[in-house]
Amino acid sequence: MPTQIAKCRWFNSAQDKISEKQLPIESLKVLPVISNIIFDTLTTYINAKATITNSKEQF
Repeated sequence: MPTQIAKCRWFNSAQDKISEKQLPIESLKVLPVISNIIFDTLTTYINAKATITNSKEQF
């Protein structure tokens, strides 16, 4: 059970109101920076709209 909760509010345009969600404080941790090479490779795979069955590239 998280010891602290973050309350997040945003405008929900679909319902034309302010929505709110409580999240564990751990969900706000800063994520490590992803290498541009890895990001570009993943973007290429996503844009190809194909199944990846075997990849020799190491991340």
